[in-house]
Amino acid sequence: MGKEYEVDELCTYVGDKNRRTWLVCALERQSRNIVNFNVGTRTNQTLRKLTENLHLSRAKKIFTDKLPSYRTLIEKKVHKIVRYGTNHLERFHLTLSID
Repeated sequence: MGKEYEVDELCTYVGDKNRRTWLVCALERQSRNIVNFNVGTRTNQTLRKLTENLHLSRAKKIFTDKLPSYRTLIEKKVHKIVRYGTNHLERFHLTLSID
């Protein structure tokens, strides 16, 4: 309860590059552990599954990028969009990305 999270999405593919899939992750900022993730299309439904769990955990703050969907899915009082707010999670995504 009362933890801070970073949420970000990563585009990848399965089989061929025309079959895009999105990985959405939540990272707990203090421990830097991935606490939740979801795989699917880039829709509110895919994002909602993850953000609902963060609300249930009574998140203190949720940091995201400027993707407009987050504004409708995350309560305004805990949603933070700041420069470098998702640095740790973006670094994790770069570690996952292999071309």
